[in-house]
Amino acid sequence: WLIEALTPGGKLIGKPVTVDTALGLVPVYSAVSLIAGTGATLPLIVYDGDQRSDEPRARLLHEQPNPEMAADERWEIVTSHLLLWGNAFLYKKEGALGVSELWPISPRRVQVSRIDQVRTFLIDGRPFYEDDILHIRGLSEDGLLGYSPIQVNRQAVANALAQQQFVAEFLNEGGRPSVILRHPQHLSADAARRLKASWESVGKGGTAVLEEGGEVEKWTMPLADAQFVEQQQYSDLRSAQIYN
Repeated sequence: WLIEALTPGGKLIGKPVTVDTALGLVPVYSAVSLIAGTGATLPLIVYDGDQRSDEPRARLLHEQPNPEMAADERWEIVTSHLLLWGNAFLYKKEGALGVSELWPISPRRVQVSRIDQVRTFLIDGRPFYEDDILHIRGLSEDGLLGYSPIQVNRQAVANALAQQQFVAEFLNEGGRPSVILRHPQHLSADAARRLKASWESVGKGGTAVLEEGGEVEKWTMPLADAQFVEQQQYSDLRSAQIYN
């Protein structure tokens, strides 16, 4: 309820939406992977006047930000954070000549506040400031935090998650349509249980016996409904539109 109260878009109908659950949708994962991977291959070269800069901190942006990763891997992580959380954070490790390393930080670990025009970053409860953290924001209302595309569009994501779960549960049950057993007489509780057990034995290789005019009526299979297929395609489109 707290997430719903603090997130744009009002009350959520359907499955809970988080960055992790949203990544379980193929269109969302595909969009994030494509944009982040492509953006990471673009050069980020720093110039001093009309000359390419060889200043050590410039190499942090273009070549290697820290001992464990190359620049393209770092920018892929940063871009994926922006696409999912709307914010990316990098820890600036100081060396003898200033900032010597840049380390990506998971946005789920960071809280941002502004007190007396000073921004504070709480990371696992420990305070850091502008000198320590490079904060890159996506679309923002106040310049403090960026909007999470997943949370702003969470109803569309929730709809897609619900459809995905429905298909999985349907296939897990063998893809068989549900049925309604009709009987012209009033059945006692025991008779109804016997009829149900008889029908369920069909799935185990048994034979159902419908007594005294009992009938089987198929319940329309939703996956065969053109509207359901169109809705799935629409959900894929909406997921893609979140990332343009």
